[in-house]
Amino acid sequence: MTDSLSDDALVAQAQGDVEAFTMLYQRHLIRVYRYLRSRVQSDAEAEDLTSQTFIAVLENLDSYQQGGTFIAWVLRIAHNKWIDAYRRNKPIISIDDLSEKAINQQTPETVIQQKLQLEDVQTAIEQLNPEWAEPLRLRLFAELTYAEIGELTGKSEGAIRTMLWRAVKALRAYLNQQHENVS
Repeated sequence: MTDSLSDDALVAQAQGDVEAFTMLYQRHLIRVYRYLRSRVQSDAEAEDLTSQTFIAVLENLDSYQQGGTFIAWVLRIAHNKWIDAYRRNKPIISIDDLSEKAINQQTPETVIQQKLQLEDVQTAIEQLNPEWAEPLRLRLFAELTYAEIGELTGKSEGAIRTMLWRAVKALRAYLNQQHENVS
C-alpha cells in the first residue's frame, strides 16, 4: 500500500503512476499551504500558489535528487513560486488563523483575539532579521525539522537551531515590548 512508502519510493512511482503522485500531494498539501499562507495576504492567493507549486513538482519530478528530503525540495519550489508572485508586486501582509475547523468551534471573541495575536506574531516576524525569519516560518508554518530547514536553506542543523533560538528570543522581546506599550 502506498501509505507506508517513503517519499523517495513514491517519487519513483509517481513518474508513471497518478495514484503515487496523489499520495505525495495529500501527504504534503497542508504543510505547503500553511507555509505559503504565512507569506501572502489571502487564502485564495495561498491556494493558487499551492496549486502552482504542485504543478511544478509534477512537471519536475525527474529532477528531484533521491536521498534528499522531498518536503524540503517541494518547499523550495513553493518559496520560488512565492518569490515570483512577490516580484509581480503581490502584497505580503498578515496571516489569518490557519485552522478554520478550530475557528468554527470558538466564540467570536476568541476568534478575534486569536486573529489579533496571529497578526501580532506576523508583524513581529516581519521585524526579525530576514535570515532568522525564514527558518522560523518554515518551522512554525511548514512544520519542518531542523535538518529539513538546513537542507532547504543550505545551512547546518546547528546553525538552524541557533537561528531559531535567536529568532524566538527576538520575537519574544518584540512581543513583550509591544504588550508593555499597550498596557
